[in-house]
This record gives sequence, C-alpha cells and structure tokens, in this order.
Amino acid sequence: PGSNLFLVVADNSCSLQLSDGVGGKARGLVMSERLAEESSWLTRLSQDFDVRRYVFDTNVRPVKTFDELTLEGESSAVHGTLNALTDRFRGQPLAGILLLTDGNGTDFSDVTLDAAKLPPIYPVTIGAGSGLVDLSVSQVAVSQTNFEAAPVTITATLEGREVAGKEVGLRVLNEAGEEVERRKVEHLVDGEPSVQRFLIKPDKSGI
Repeated sequence: PGSNLFLVVADNSCSLQLSDGVGGKARGLVMSERLAEESSWLTRLSQDFDVRRYVFDTNVRPVKTFDELTLEGESSAVHGTLNALTDRFRGQPLAGILLLTDGNGTDFSDVTLDAAKLPPIYPVTIGAGSGLVDLSVSQVAVSQTNFEAAPVTITATLEGREVAGKEVGLRVLNEAGEEVERRKVEHLVDGEPSVQRFLIKPDKSGI
C-alpha cells in the first residue's frame, strides 16, 4: 500500500436502522454491503493508500473491519468526529476521509468546523434523505431557584426535518420513569429549532 493515509469512516448511530420506503432495505444494511471487506473499491483503495477504518456515534473509534458496526449509537457526532480525526492525524500524510452517513448529525448546532484545517472530505449519503420524519432533542437545560418549593424549569430544543404540519408529543419523566407532564407540539418548521419550556414542581429538594 501507499504511504499516504486514507480514512474510511462509518456512522454507527441507530438512525441507520431506518428503511427508506415500504419494503426498502435498512440504511445500515445498505452501508454494510458497501463496506464489505471483499468490496472491489475497498481493495483498490488499499492498493494505493494505508486505509484506516473508523466508526462513530457519540465518539469515534478505530475498528479492524466494519463487521463491528452495531448501529446502536445514541447520537451521530459528525462534526466532532471530523474534528477529532483531523487533530489525531495532524502533521501526517492524510489524503482524505471517506464519510458514510445518513446525514442526521446530532452536533451540527454545537460543534463548528474549520474547513481550512480539514483534509479532503468525501461524503457518501446513505438513504433517500427525504420523506422520513427525523426529529431530535438537540439541547436540554435545567434551572432551579434557591427556593425548594419553586418549580424546576426544563428547556428542550427540538430540531427536525419533514416535520412541517405534523403534531409531536413530548413527555417529561421523573427518575422512576413516571410521566409528570405531557404536551402536544404543533406548527413545527423544518430546519428551525422549537424551544419548549416545562415548569415542574419537584417532589423533593434538589434536581
């Protein structure tokens, strides 16, 4: 193989378990088929580069093969992954990063990218990318006054796509998993955050 490094990076988040359309293959299955070790493109790439394999969800980590994909990650830190890999291989001959993901990153609003510092990025989008509702709670903040009897304020920020005109149900659960408040959210706009605030009276002091 060549002396230059090339990274193949695959999304391990649970959103890859979704299928596109009725009877369609799960996105994760489509991606796994493309990443099979016997794939001709991967063999050819390994002839020219020192190929390193990584998977990511909340964090990024190296793997020997993509058989280690579980598709059970609770988030998809796309920006954080690119930043982490760029820092890890800084000063080394990194030819590029092939990024396979469905594009449903969970850190787009929290982590910024400096394009000038990144190596060449080659994104491969898995899935149709339209028609499926994708909704996430991008941020949660909790605040409380010094008065024990005062309610706790919980602020949740919703972000999504294909949500326009749809009704969403939100629930707040206590430590025991019991529902303490339920709310219906309407008038969502694709790509725009919706901030929801709950005032919860605690059963005991503390958060």
